[in-house]
Amino acid sequence: MLFGLIIVVITMSPTSTAEIAADFPKELQGSWTDDISVCGKEDTGGMLITSHSVEFYEAVGVPTAIDQATDRSLTARLKFKGEGKTWVETDRFVLAEDNQSVRVSALGRTFTLKRCGPA
Repeated sequence: MLFGLIIVVITMSPTSTAEIAADFPKELQGSWTDDISVCGKEDTGGMLITSHSVEFYEAVGVPTAIDQATDRSLTARLKFKGEGKTWVETDRFVLAEDNQSVRVSALGRTFTLKRCGPA
């Protein structure tokens, strides 16, 4: 299985309600862009995936659940915060065979981003 195991961690918020946080697989982690020429610069059309977040230009989403559909695709329920607002959405990520692009389906639209740097 390409993504390997997905670790689920239970954390406690200051209000003592349990919230499930999930890690993004290593293969998806990294900087992704719609314009390779802006890699390493301010990128309003890209995203950064870390083990614990998806960061867009003005919003950060933390996964509360991840469902791995195949070894190259997953669906993540994300709790976002940005521009003074918070919201929850479910996004789908499909990694290309060469690990150099990812197709993202979010908020009713689908787009493909390219990896900045080596996989």
